[in-house]
Amino acid sequence: MKTGSTNILVTGDYVIDFHIIKGERIIVSSRDSGTKILKLVGGANLVYQLLNALLEDNQFSIANDPRFQYRQIIDFDKKYPQYTSYLEWSKHKKINSKDLKKWDVVPLGYGNANTGTSLNLKPFLKDEEIDTDHQILVIDEAGIGFSDNAQINVFKNDIIIHKITYPTFNTDLWNRITGLRNELFTIVNLDNLRKYDIKVSNGISWEQTALDLAFELTHNMFLKQLLKCKNLVVLIGSSGAMYVRNGEDKDGREDKAEFNLVFDPVNLEHEWEQQHGDTAGGTSCFVAGFARSIIGEYAKNKNTLPDTKVVNIIIKAIKAGLNLQRTLKVNGLIWDAENEELPYPVEKLREIKEDHLPHFFSTAPVPSPYWNPEISYLKNNSWTILENNYFDIKRQIGDRSEPFYSLARDFARIGHEALQYAPKIQFGGMISYDRSEIEGLRNIKKLMSEYESDTRTVRPLNIAVFGPPGSGKSFSVKQIAKSVIRKKAIEFFTFNLSQFKNVNELPGAFHSIRDAVLENKLPIVFWDEFDSGAYEWLLPLIAPMQDGVFQDGKQTHPIGKCIFIFAGGTSYEFNHFGPGSNASEPEITNFKLKKGPDFISRINAYLNVLGPNRKLIFNQETNEWEEDSNDVSFPIRRALFIRSGLGVKEELEMDW
Repeated sequence: MKTGSTNILVTGDYVIDFHIIKGERIIVSSRDSGTKILKLVGGANLVYQLLNALLEDNQFSIANDPRFQYRQIIDFDKKYPQYTSYLEWSKHKKINSKDLKKWDVVPLGYGNANTGTSLNLKPFLKDEEIDTDHQILVIDEAGIGFSDNAQINVFKNDIIIHKITYPTFNTDLWNRITGLRNELFTIVNLDNLRKYDIKVSNGISWEQTALDLAFELTHNMFLKQLLKCKNLVVLIGSSGAMYVRNGEDKDGREDKAEFNLVFDPVNLEHEWEQQHGDTAGGTSCFVAGFARSIIGEYAKNKNTLPDTKVVNIIIKAIKAGLNLQRTLKVNGLIWDAENEELPYPVEKLREIKEDHLPHFFSTAPVPSPYWNPEISYLKNNSWTILENNYFDIKRQIGDRSEPFYSLARDFARIGHEALQYAPKIQFGGMISYDRSEIEGLRNIKKLMSEYESDTRTVRPLNIAVFGPPGSGKSFSVKQIAKSVIRKKAIEFFTFNLSQFKNVNELPGAFHSIRDAVLENKLPIVFWDEFDSGAYEWLLPLIAPMQDGVFQDGKQTHPIGKCIFIFAGGTSYEFNHFGPGSNASEPEITNFKLKKGPDFISRINAYLNVLGPNRKLIFNQETNEWEEDSNDVSFPIRRALFIRSGLGVKEELEMDW
């Protein structure tokens, strides 16, 4: 032990990773490189290796659990197949040196859990005694035995960083370790928490994910146990994390919990991995990067730091961990053919410092479920990260102030840098920072992607789009389609139904659509002003929507696979399509006779496009549309229109 050093012990579960390096020797007489199998110690041992490599400063003294001695893993896979994992490698592309290549790594799973004997590795041997009086204890637990047999004194550490998995609770280690809540950092993946059958959205918006997760953490009987620790970090892929800081009260009052979201403004959960690839060891990289950051300023000054400063330090540590995780996935695992080693990109990982983070993450305080009634909290659509961060609202949901005029001016002048702290979505030239639009656009993107991939369906995908004239309804949908549809050529059709003389003109339109399908194209059809003419177009459109066929005289023709976009002309929101609550009885009856409710039931998704002006809301008393005074974001939408209309590129500034 170095005098005056910060001493760290890494322990936990470990597995034996069998890395299958796929070769090119397909036939026995070939001279190409053959397939190799490398047997390496993973799990907690990987965290130790990564953290040890990152701690270059000699002021740190790090020790590994002595169970990780290689003499204990002889024939490990035969005795304990349930503690082995398998990964297949294949060549990807060259990087820097011709001898080093980046590989694609596909996890093949774990060994049979129903065979093998119970793991009984000796925790501490007399000839290998280790000093357990360490300032920092890092535990990487995988739920395969360590928590039930951990013979380690957790009460002799100043800080405990505990990475957990599923199942988590009701173990001897958990019960002992949660008694040290003021010194405990618990790290867990959201994917593991989902195994408790919780309802946390994925792919809708950061706001909804944050609200769902906060609610489940405070109401689920299992997840509430996570609030026993002082600091909880829930990883949301490599795109974000929820950080929960519990109160200082000795009785551990839950209603003192503070929720903070760390997030990538552009990518939701798992979206970044879909674009840049994934690899093994991501969570281990996060734990190592997080621990390295905590070991610094926090470990040295934790007893003198104010709580607000502590929160900022931990959020920085989370961002550092996420950056290490992404750096690993960008660079990949590297197979050194000459030395036959399997190194992680350590040099690249060492470059990730708190003052040098290549991947940007924003933060936002999340309203606590303890501050609001359950129903209004879960169904709240007015809380947005954009407004929260701009007004620095912490405890309220839906508070409003003056419109964002000054922010809109900055945005119009310098572009997206002015709004880098807020979630954003972009499809080609279509950009939005509005939560409701983001949620609608993501839903349509998901449906279009699934529809294109479904080779069995022959019925149209039906999407309704509403908004004031000039709001960009058709532009928005076209940009999504061009960004999502990859496998087929797209052909756009626009039919303004208000200009059709009668329903006899519909078969000609359907034949045009069918011709495009026969040419192996995916038609995207805009039925503009479909709600015109006292809803006379609804009934003749129902059969094509439902069954994918149309009638031309006595002949019935299949339309084929296509996407119908119904653009409203008289209604500005989907929820107010049709007669209002104050409508006369004849109007309501007419809507029903024209099969309005049936038409609505066949809509797969809808999008309300706001446009550059204030949002319009329907006044039930006056039966008219009027401006929403709570819409404070419309100046930003106008700034978007200005930059887009002038063709200003995202990275350019405008003269002022």
